Formats: sequence, structure tokens, C-alpha cells
Amino acid sequence: MLAALLVSALPASALAQTIEVKVGVTNNSSYGAWVAWSKDTGETKPPVSVSAGQTAEFSDYWLPMSGATAQNHVLTITLPGQRACRAALRVEVGYAMPGMPTLSSLTCSIQEQSSHGLSCSLDAQGTAVGTGSPAGTCTAAIRFGG
Repeated sequence: MLAALLVSALPASALAQTIEVKVGVTNNSSYGAWVAWSKDTGETKPPVSVSAGQTAEFSDYWLPMSGATAQNHVLTITLPGQRACRAALRVEVGYAMPGMPTLSSLTCSIQEQSSHGLSCSLDAQGTAVGTGSPAGTCTAAIRFGG
């Protein structure tokens, strides 16, 4: 909700270049899990609970400033019994012309992943950059259980 309010306060020209980062978390275990999300900017989101057998979706927004080409997100899932899954999601943009704010490409990828006592499946994909709002979406899916 707060992210939506922050995005709505941006000027329309800036909003058109905003990248939405969506993460879907599917808990296939028999226990509730905690999901923590942090960014390389130092920002950390409060941990969120995902009940057993449930799927939850989280969103964040990134407004790349001229010259910024990437942002990294670290997602950590923990369950009782010291079971955990960790993924590093990288969101990268390209510019139409050097020094200009117009985006021309978007890629999303899982850079690294690890797990301890938990089976985790991760994937990520980006949509084409357009002129709409947001300009593109990076979507990641994490499924875990065991």
C-alpha cells in the first residue's frame, strides 16, 4: 500500500519509467513461513508471514535514475527447524541513449540461490519496456516445501 502511495506521488513522466518488481511466494510446506526482502540500497521490508499451503504476492517499485542500470533484491524464506531458502534477484535496465532517461530494455534473473533443509524452486522474467505505467515488470516466483 505504501509503495502504491509513493508511486502515485511521482510525476507522470517519472512514473512511465518505473519498474515494478513482483514476487510470488508459494508455501507448499506444512508450516507457516516468514519472507524477508532487502535491497542493495540498504532498504529492508518488514518480514511477512505466508501460511502453509498459501501463495502471497509482494510488490516493490524502482525508478532508475539516469546512469543506474541494476538493482539487487535478496529474498529470504525461513521455516521452523532452521529450514531456509535464499535467492538474489537482479533487475537490470538498458537506456535508449546514454545519458537519457528513456529505458529500452529490462531483464530479471536469479543470480544465486541457496537452501538448507528445504526444497526451493525459483524463476524470474521481465516484460518488455514500454511507455505505460509501470514501464516494465520483473516477476519472480518462489515455490518451496519439504
